[in-house]
Formats: sequence, C-alpha cells, structure tokens
Amino acid sequence: MYNMSVKQRTVKLNLTTCPANLKRDGYALFACLNEDNKIAIGAKDKWYPKGIYRLAGGGIHKGEDPHDAGIRELEEEFQIKLTKEEFPQLVEVIVDAHTGEGDFKESFYIFTSNINSKDAIASDDIEAIAYLTKEEYNDLNKNFVSICVKDGNPNKSQDEWRDYATLFSTIQTIVGEELEAAGLW
Repeated sequence: MYNMSVKQRTVKLNLTTCPANLKRDGYALFACLNEDNKIAIGAKDKWYPKGIYRLAGGGIHKGEDPHDAGIRELEEEFQIKLTKEEFPQLVEVIVDAHTGEGDFKESFYIFTSNINSKDAIASDDIEAIAYLTKEEYNDLNKNFVSICVKDGNPNKSQDEWRDYATLFSTIQTIVGEELEAAGLW
C-alpha cells in the first residue's frame, strides 16, 4: 500500500468542441504499474487512431463513490479485483474547460496499484492492454494531439480529435508527474 495524500490539480483548457468525457458525473481512471514498472494502458483499435492508448477507466455512475467506480472500472476493463486499500487514489485532476458548447468542469479521479501482467485481461471495451515504459508513455503524451488529428476516426472531425487528445494528453501528463512525485515511477 502506498502512503500518499491525495492531491488535486486543476487545469484550464480552451477547446473548440466539448469531448463527451466532460459531460459525465466524474471519471475514474487507473494508472497501474506491472512487474516491469511499465504502465498498463488501454487500446481501442476500432475507435482510437493507430498508436493511441490511454489510461483505462470510465464514467462514474450517478451517486457512485469515485473510489468504488475506480474499482468497478478496473474489474470491468482489466478483470482485476482490488480493495480500496490496494487501490489508492493518486490524484484528482479537475478540468475547467471553456468550449464552443459552453463551460464545463469535470473531475477525473486517478487510482493506482501494482498489478501482475498475467492477471490483467482486456475486456469490456478495451481491446488490448499496452505496457509502456515511462519514456514511451511520455512520448505518447507529447505526440497524442498530432497522432489523433492526423489519423483520427473519420466519424469525428479534426477539431473533435484535437480536443479529445488535448484533454487526455493533459491528464496523462499529470498522472506521470504524480507517479514520479509519489516515488512510484
């Protein structure tokens, strides 16, 4: 178990469109490290552009505790069941976004744990689990926007992909910083 106090980090974003992720009752994501100290992230090849992965997780149900949502999402997407003690919250990223559709404020609760790669099985809407070194993860976040805009799903506009990529590269960059600050990475 990690000994860390939960931080809140607020980011302000100016977006042309409003990603659906900003229109929920909160979002629970997980940043799990495997036995090789690589971060486990989800791939959705039918949805994401080639080479794009993101922290797995999903929306918090109305009235659901964020920690319970994180545990539920981990079980749904990686088929791993942990207790709250085994799955502490790393950081809450509060996104304050000004978009073409109005202003939105959303909390993204990030949880962390060590997992064994053999125990993690992609399920629900995750098609595969990628394990990235810290350097690979940082490179992904630096290139997230250009990859999404260049190779995005044709069902979304370039503005939609750029805004989605801006949102998640920002969150994922903060998660990497917090993993490092907590001495986990």
